[in-house]
Amino acid sequence: MARWFKVSLINLVVLCLLAIVLELVFFGFYSTHNDRLKADRSLFPTDSYLESMGMEGCSMMAMLAPHPLFGFYYHNQSHCRRPSRNNYGLVGRDLELKKNPNFYNVLVLGGSVSESLATHQSGGQFVLERELNEHWQSPTKKPFRILNGAEIAAGQPMQLAQTLMFSDLADAAISIEGYNEYFGFHFGYRIDAAPLPWLAFAVKAQNPLLSFAMDNLASVMRSKSWTWLTRWHLTLFVAATLTRNFQASWWKIAIQNQPFPTFPKEWGDADKKSYYLDRYRYFLRMLNGIYTQAGKPFLLFIAPAPGFYKSLTEEERGRIMADKFEAKEYERIFTFLEDLQQTEVAHESLLKIYENHPETIYVDNIHPNDSGLEIMARELATRLAKRNGWKRKN
Repeated sequence: MARWFKVSLINLVVLCLLAIVLELVFFGFYSTHNDRLKADRSLFPTDSYLESMGMEGCSMMAMLAPHPLFGFYYHNQSHCRRPSRNNYGLVGRDLELKKNPNFYNVLVLGGSVSESLATHQSGGQFVLERELNEHWQSPTKKPFRILNGAEIAAGQPMQLAQTLMFSDLADAAISIEGYNEYFGFHFGYRIDAAPLPWLAFAVKAQNPLLSFAMDNLASVMRSKSWTWLTRWHLTLFVAATLTRNFQASWWKIAIQNQPFPTFPKEWGDADKKSYYLDRYRYFLRMLNGIYTQAGKPFLLFIAPAPGFYKSLTEEERGRIMADKFEAKEYERIFTFLEDLQQTEVAHESLLKIYENHPETIYVDNIHPNDSGLEIMARELATRLAKRNGWKRKN
């Protein structure tokens, strides 16, 4: 046997043994740290909601890129590209430069629940658009058409930015709100601060290893096999190491890159929350004023949430992160919105729409499944039509 062949064979065997050892080491690391990694998984979210989009193996941050006006949008790269991405990096049909006069256009604003409702299809039709066209007649007697201006993780004042960009394309508008705004309220953020995904871009820009982990850890977490290539276990190792003090380091970098001033040090929790609600009121008044001035109907809807009026199934209880959802604080948000509508902004509450539905509706803390979206579309279309005096079709 030739000497070069023996050397090559020995090197190959050594490399294979090293690969096996590394695989076993990282599998052992994964196993021993499994509980903590599961706890950290919310920092790199991939969940039932993303899976329902066909985005299994992607984290939310791997789908997004910075946007000069919206804060962020769905990127157009091949890796983790959002299905049904439109020409503005949102989801749904493309948005024209001018209003289409052949339809009665309804603009939908808000976060991921709004996005889901506006873009969910059944039988090749958008469900909300179908509900309106099947049962109601528009003021112009033209077909209803839904335009989506909503995007995942959006909260006020992003609805104002969406309105400035797209309200001239619409004849009417709705916004589904409350849940994303609740998070800022609960954790003491400024409502007018940069949105969290935008801050995450700043974190990723300063830490390439963490950036790689944030974009790829989701794939590792979702794997049910320990035979993944070592490079993915290396990703897990890097991510797990970095996440030992991730919460503290994340916020340190995020705060340093926050383009808005933080609250005065002497402000307590009550001061921060009072400011939050005052600014929220201001944004809603501005939003409502834009549509009122233009003579276009605008209606605010309070988003349903698992903590209210629905008996949860065992499946739902297993999906909902109870420790991260404070029902009493969300109640403060929707009570604020209900009080606001008495004098300033018309609203409809969707909190009770699943009250008489014992079946599984929620796929996580806030997002309904397909059946839940059908129910929501039907309820929302009915309330929107009745509020505006639209005639029911025979």
